[in-house]
Amino acid sequence: MSKKFYSKEQTETARNTNILEYLISKGETFKKQGYYYRHTEHSSWVYDDKKKVIHFNKSTKTPTTNSCVSAAMEVYGYNFREAVGDILGSEAEVLTEKDFIIEPHQPLNYKKDIKHAKSFFHAYNYLVNEREIDPEVVNAFKKNQLIGEDVRENIIFRYVNRETNNVNDIVGVELRGTKFIEEEKRLIPDRAYYLFQHPGNDEKSMFYAALTNVAPTGEMKVFEAGIEVMSYLSLNKDKYLKSIQKNNTDFCSMGGLKHVAVEEHFKKVVDNNREMAKDQEKAVVPKITLCVNNDEAGIEFVDRFKDYMKEKGYSDNFIKSNITTELPESEISKSDKFDYNDLLKEKNRIKLLVSQEMQKRQEETVIEN
Repeated sequence: MSKKFYSKEQTETARNTNILEYLISKGETFKKQGYYYRHTEHSSWVYDDKKKVIHFNKSTKTPTTNSCVSAAMEVYGYNFREAVGDILGSEAEVLTEKDFIIEPHQPLNYKKDIKHAKSFFHAYNYLVNEREIDPEVVNAFKKNQLIGEDVRENIIFRYVNRETNNVNDIVGVELRGTKFIEEEKRLIPDRAYYLFQHPGNDEKSMFYAALTNVAPTGEMKVFEAGIEVMSYLSLNKDKYLKSIQKNNTDFCSMGGLKHVAVEEHFKKVVDNNREMAKDQEKAVVPKITLCVNNDEAGIEFVDRFKDYMKEKGYSDNFIKSNITTELPESEISKSDKFDYNDLLKEKNRIKLLVSQEMQKRQEETVIEN
């Protein structure tokens, strides 16, 4: 029997359906309180009519959402397809596998597909002023042709082939927007900036920055995004950019959470280390440090990645000894979503407050004297 599907347009319509109207049509009752509507039986269910979001109990899988599909899944236990179908109603046209013709993506043609701008102004301004990344780190990435700017003012992250380590051998590309997108214009509600990963990317590739290519790699530090790589290096500039390292470190971005890409990069690093070693049996085996976001998805990924590596035949001893985590941790908040750019901004705020306090004390001392 063919599987049933709904089109992209249908799923978007379902997502954007008014949550309150949908739940009332299902028999749910609410009491109006200003802009808010509180469920008469479940007092923790509150619909915000101004922001068009519903809040459930914090212990639920989806505490807050502006998607009617997510609300239906949370309230009625539907899977995604069931929720879309229930919201759209029985008259909605249902597609089958025959309606989908899957065309293989053409491989990335970097020179043809990516149009470079003559300027790097917008990318630099966004990274330094919006993301607060250290200018030295930005300039180093630009100088080494790891990043650039396209004609639409997006930051270009170039995925270099780890087998050749040649900056002109590009196997993938990711674009990050520098212009803020208003909520009503967003394709994805919680994504405030444009993000594009080329469909012709090598699926097993990652963005990475290496300290050197003349020494074996002792560690892979793995992040979810290129900006988090740059944020980490901003926080640890003295250690990695101001001092000589015995071994190389690869600072990698998965462009999401992709365990296959991490293992593939690891294998290429191992092969490269063996080529460098006089005795292959004594070649350096790199450690994998997962520097993912400190949130539910990142923490779950750590466990999934270890399970994946075990399924691939890596020993328990290897996993225990060579796979570690280094999650960003806030000193002043208990946020359930925290990444290395958040940490960089927090450290910068702390430094500014300390500096202002010291200046204030100095001025008070001068006045007293």
